[in-house]
Parts: sequence; C-alpha cells; structure tokens
Amino acid sequence: MAAQLQFEDLQSMVQALGPEEALGNLKVPELRDCCKRFGLRHQGAKLDLLGRLGEHLMASEAQRAAAAGKDAQAAAVRAAAAKEAPAAKAAAATETPAASAQGKKRGRPPSKPASGKAAKVVEDSGAAAADDVPPVPAPGRSSQASTPPAPVAEEPSASVPALTVVFIAASANPAIPVEKLAEATRAEGSARTAKMLLALRVPELQHYCVGLGVPAKGSKLELVDSILSRLHALWSEAAPAAPEAAPAPEPGPAAAAERADTPEPVVEVASAPEPTGAPAPEPGPAPAAAERAD
Repeated sequence: MAAQLQFEDLQSMVQALGPEEALGNLKVPELRDCCKRFGLRHQGAKLDLLGRLGEHLMASEAQRAAAAGKDAQAAAVRAAAAKEAPAAKAAAATETPAASAQGKKRGRPPSKPASGKAAKVVEDSGAAAADDVPPVPAPGRSSQASTPPAPVAEEPSASVPALTVVFIAASANPAIPVEKLAEATRAEGSARTAKMLLALRVPELQHYCVGLGVPAKGSKLELVDSILSRLHALWSEAAPAAPEAAPAPEPGPAAAAERADTPEPVVEVASAPEPTGAPAPEPGPAPAAAERAD
C-alpha cells in the first residue's frame, strides 16, 4: 500500500476547503487507499468515497469523545444487568420450594421450575428491564461540552494568486527557488500548500522533489508527503530565534576617574595608654597610728 498523507493534514484540508474541493483531484484508487487506511468501506463510486472520507475527517474530537462516553455507559448498564441476573435466579429458586409446599397442602401438584425456553424468557425480561434504566450522566460534564463546535469557514487569503504564480514559475523554471517557495508556503499554511500540490501533475511534483533534495519516486500522494515534510523543515529553520539578553555596559573612563578622585574615609582607632617605668607609691601609715607612736 502506498504511503498516505497524515490524518491531521487531510483533516485540516477537508475542514478548511470541504471534501469535494480538498479531495476532488484524487483518483478512485487513491481514495480507496485512504478508505482502507482509515478502516472505512472502500467500495462504491467516487462520490460515495468522497462522502465517506469527508464524514470521517469532519468528525471532531468532541463527537468521538461523546460516542466513547455512550459506549462506556452502555457497558456499565450491561455489567449491572449481569450482576443482577444471579440475584434474580436465587430469589426464584427460594420462592419455588415455598410455592410447591403450598400446592401440596391444597392438593395441587408441585410446580416444576422453569427450564429451557421459559428460563431464557425470564432472563431476557430481566435484562430488558435493566436496559430501560436511563443512563446516569457523568459528573462534571455539560451538554455544551458534548456539542461539537461548528466549523468556521476560512476566508480565502489574498496571497493565493501569488502562491499559484510561484508554483507555476517554479515548475516551468529548471532551477527551483527553494527559499522563495518556502517563504510563500509558510505564509499560506499546510492546508492550502497541500491543496496546491495536489492540483499539480506527477512530473511537476517530481521536479519539485529534485529541487528540494528529496526522493522523486512513488505515487502522487507519496511525492506530496515528501514535499510537505521538506517544507515543514524549512519553515522551522526560518523561524526567528529568541533575542539574547544584552550584557551590562562597562563603566567609562569618566566614572573611573571620579572614583579615583574621591578620597576614602579615614577611621581613627583609639589606642590603649602605654605603661610607664616608675613604680606606684606605697600607701603611708594611717594618721591614728602615727599619733599613738608619738
């Protein structure tokens, strides 16, 4: 099977341009390959294949989540019914001996337990009653969350004719201007670039592949996929880099001279008194002792 475009690229093309305009240039074998890849039925005419692919690609993530939620609720109901079925059987088994005993007292023959088709009818009725229980909505979800957003119609860009001129000039000129082509397609985006590439013929796409340096072999969708991958790489290379922080400016000669002329403050430190060489005088006798001596 030939390699196909990515699901996101096809989905963006169909949502922006519509199924007939986005996929109308593909041939029936290519449409069938797409249907096989996405698990869809690939039988029918071209219009049937277009409608089938369009419905599959237009389906949003919200619709898929809602469908998954409904499937989960149905599985929960079936599990609850499966749990209640043994309890119903046990209750019927306990009621059967009591009914047979009452029948013996009244002279009636004991009733036989239901078997075969009758038991199956009882089980089916219990399962149907369980299926009639309304599903409990999941907490935290609202009706607005399950409603898919309406597709917004994309306005045609004013530079589409210029992009067409670039494509035609590049296919007619042996030297493909890669830089100019990458700049023009980057402004248009993936959806319109893929649309323009699908409108070209296989020899023109091979001419692009040679100029862009990618393999020029394969089907039309393989060539378009190779060109888009190369253009994505050129777009990422042409993206502007984040500006670096500017270093702090160094002080000029005037500021350095001003710091040199400013005198530094002088801090005075108090010094301890130096010791002298004279001995300290001894204390004299008390006055009262001198008078008694006289």
